Amino acid sequence: MASLSLAQAQARLERGDTLRMELRNGSRLWWFEAPLAHVSGKIASALLFGARSPVRIMEAGDSLFGLPLNSQTWLPCEPGEH
Repeated sequence: MASLSLAQAQARLERGDTLRMELRNGSRLWWFEAPLAHVSGKIASALLFGARSPVRIMEAGDSLFGLPLNSQTWLPCEPGEH
């Protein structure tokens, strides 16, 4: 299955979809549920850190092992909230 583009991922977040992350074999896997759509690490990083993304994400608070940037659930955030 191909990964979503940045614009497609932004559209899903704007609709209220939740981005999920799982650690597997030392790598982060990102996806949206219902309908299932994979998100590459590059796109997830753009949503988290990228200046070119008007839609940004933040952790929902269910961090794996209590470490920052290891949340299993990522939500869109308001400008300045990131």
